[in-house]
Amino acid sequence: MNRCLLCHEPLIPTLRFQSLLSPDEPAGFCDSCRQGLIKIDRKKCCAICGRDLTIVAPSFISQGVCFDCKRWEESGMSGVLQRNYSVYQYNERMKMLMTAFKFRGDAVLAQGFKPDFQAAYNQIRRDLKKAEKRRERTGRMHAQSQKMTRLMNQVKNGDGRRPASSCT
Repeated sequence: MNRCLLCHEPLIPTLRFQSLLSPDEPAGFCDSCRQGLIKIDRKKCCAICGRDLTIVAPSFISQGVCFDCKRWEESGMSGVLQRNYSVYQYNERMKMLMTAFKFRGDAVLAQGFKPDFQAAYNQIRRDLKKAEKRRERTGRMHAQSQKMTRLMNQVKNGDGRRPASSCT
């Protein structure tokens, strides 16, 4: 039986279709320990560091960027940190976990974060692919717009000839 990586209590498996096919679920955190880990909504976080902006006073937020990042950018360190994706708030539970992970060598704790980190990574990849497709589409539309402008200018200037590159 798997045990919680933090409190070592037995993990009660969730009955799902996947667990019927693969009964050996990887170890993780129990529901009680997981409750202290507060996920950050990516739509409500700092555009640079990923800090949860729902817990920051509005006076410390400017155009979707927290005060610390704004100050960092204005200090001449602009562009050093382009984007960070945080999954959880850095609260007391996370501080305890990071202390155990970093300073006591409890590297096995990383397995407890695996499902959430994989989900975040996959979402980020999907978002980046969408943004790339949007940039490509915008670039094609810009090129088509420039071509159309050249053709319209030729017509407006009285040049009735077809451009050499157009089809006949």
